[in-house]
Amino acid sequence: MPAATNVGNNPSIQDIERIHETSLSPRPVSISSSENESEKMSKFCTNQQILILLCICLTNVAAALAVHIYYPSLPTLEKCYICSTYYEDLHTSATAVNASVSVYKLIQSLWPPFLASLSDVIGRRLIYLVAGPFAIGSCIGLALSPTIACLIGLRVCQALSMAPLYSVGFGVISDITNVSNRSIYISIYYTVFRVFTLLGPVIGGAILYNLSWSISNPHHADDKRPIQKQQDNKGSRRKLSFKDFTIAFQNLTKVHVVMNLLLSGLYNAIQDCYNVTTAQLLTERFGLNSQMVGLCYLPQSIGGIIGGLSAGVYLRYWFNKAVYKYNNNKTNGTATSQEEEEEEDKKDHTIIDDKSKNLPYDFPICKPRLVPVWINGILVQVITALYGWCYVWNAPLPVLLCLQFFVGINIPIVDSAISTLTMDFRPKQAASAIASSNLFNQGFGAIASLVIYPIIQAVGVGYAFTIVSLLLIVIGNLLMILLLKYGSTWREACDKNEK
Repeated sequence: MPAATNVGNNPSIQDIERIHETSLSPRPVSISSSENESEKMSKFCTNQQILILLCICLTNVAAALAVHIYYPSLPTLEKCYICSTYYEDLHTSATAVNASVSVYKLIQSLWPPFLASLSDVIGRRLIYLVAGPFAIGSCIGLALSPTIACLIGLRVCQALSMAPLYSVGFGVISDITNVSNRSIYISIYYTVFRVFTLLGPVIGGAILYNLSWSISNPHHADDKRPIQKQQDNKGSRRKLSFKDFTIAFQNLTKVHVVMNLLLSGLYNAIQDCYNVTTAQLLTERFGLNSQMVGLCYLPQSIGGIIGGLSAGVYLRYWFNKAVYKYNNNKTNGTATSQEEEEEEDKKDHTIIDDKSKNLPYDFPICKPRLVPVWINGILVQVITALYGWCYVWNAPLPVLLCLQFFVGINIPIVDSAISTLTMDFRPKQAASAIASSNLFNQGFGAIASLVIYPIIQAVGVGYAFTIVSLLLIVIGNLLMILLLKYGSTWREACDKNEK
């Protein structure tokens, strides 16, 4: 406390007020005494952040289209390979064609963790430079593939090049942003991926109807690369080890991370159930052509835009509200006795500000990330069950598309919250963390796309989507409760064990 400036032992009223204000002002405490200022603050100005975000979003477009542009082609592919006189012995079925989707997602889930882990060590730029030409070659090969086996093989090659772009992009966002604006950038980046994921079938359906299914494949990755500075030049020059390639898999030993990734995988599996079945069910029920089927994916696309763009502002509002409450408690204190005051002095007195890149352990990060989107998750669960029975009740097409629209709004909001929380859990290894998430998302998506149609054939579309909804209700809500109760504790224990 500053000393009084008055002569003698009687300070003036102005001095007393100044002393009182000084004692109540928050102490400027850094996030961690072991971290330097460069880890706390972003090295990029706002304009640079926006430019880099634009570049990685453009590459994200190619990654999104690569997965979903030929969904409307699935019925056509089945007929194409069956009717081929040279390959008529293949007996291609709907399940075999859907296997091209499942195999793609399976490989897409297993490969990115290695490259994303490597990007956390050597930087992001090299990954982008290598993936681009390889992606172009695989897309051209897909357009020329003569057999279903060749198609599946080239889809695997396409996944090897396209899939890492999504995870590495999240690593770039973690490098250039602070914890306060992280949700905004993540929601924009995620929205771009989600929108073109849903626009892919629309574009593919239009191309299929007017040209040919093979024309929908040779799109290429964007050539623009993020102008990213290396975070640690010394780290990028050191000799690489096998451990550097497996950072993403090490995240699977963290209980709080795994539970968060399971939650993400469940909602992505729900999305894939809609994507894979829409073309087949609408064609059978309403007799739509491929172009009309592609247009039926538009409601999800529009919903994805609304949900994705609103998610960032919505999550930031709740995060800032939690930060304000947390900082007030730290500044004013809550102790009522001398013993409690001594106990508080031993605790971390970090003040969270707009320049903070990491969060203190006693900040309840799961609450401002998950609680606001819980209602969105419940809406997805209810709509999914209702969606299946609308087919049984012979509901008109606008009703089905309206339900898809609301699912398209709510799933991006939930996914944005989960992705932001994943990055909050592992801020220094963001690309690896998102690659671990991709492992669950694509793995669950592969399982969902492979089994949903056989389940529909076995029990009917109404019961099939009810089963999917019940799994999400039971497992999804249980994971939410566990993360809210124990997530912050597990995060602290995990980080301290690593140190």
